[in-house]
Amino acid sequence: EICKKYAEKDNRIVIVNQQHKGVSEARNHGLDVATGDFISFVDSDDTMDKKFYNELINTQIVTNADIVVSNVKCVDDNNSFFPYNNDNLSRTYNKEEFMKLLLNFKIGNAVWGKLFKKDCVHDLKFKNIKINEDFIFFWDIVKKSEIFSVNFSVFYNYYVNTTFSLTKKKFTKENMSMIEHIDNVLNDVDSNYSNLKNDAINYYNACLLHNLILYYDYLCSDFVEELYFE
Repeated sequence: EICKKYAEKDNRIVIVNQQHKGVSEARNHGLDVATGDFISFVDSDDTMDKKFYNELINTQIVTNADIVVSNVKCVDDNNSFFPYNNDNLSRTYNKEEFMKLLLNFKIGNAVWGKLFKKDCVHDLKFKNIKINEDFIFFWDIVKKSEIFSVNFSVFYNYYVNTTFSLTKKKFTKENMSMIEHIDNVLNDVDSNYSNLKNDAINYYNACLLHNLILYYDYLCSDFVEELYFE
């Protein structure tokens, strides 16, 4: 009802209703109907600074970047927060420089908090899985892009649920999509960006360890909460 009220005031707003099939299907449907020059994703429980898109689009105009990245503010259950990046560095990168930041977790690999040229996205789709789908999608966009900019003057506000609920979720074969993803990243780097091989190996090991902790937690969950957050 709220969306309908806005759509009545602004014909640029298009409401898409569909049966719930997960975030990948929803995003793919959005990609199919999008008509603008840029694509951006927002999770339903997050917020952004009021000047978020104004700043990112201005950055894109100046740099002609294929991808523009914002700063991220992680907000916990107590409304305390910490920025994802503390150096406030805003600059433009080539592909290899950006990949190095990504592989060393200096840039987040989720799709939210970013602005994409539609030309770099139009033929890509999210895999129909429930976890890690945005990591896989983002890596594919990075490979197709050439110019990358960051603007850390505005924040995407990512709300973190600190309640450790992973123990209540069944570990399924979909969790293994992360292993397939990091295999592909390692192969891509090995074939095309050999200078980044050590960075890719470190990324591989970190992601593998993360997945192993989740699996171990699924098997026995008493002390893993402390280990996981540490």
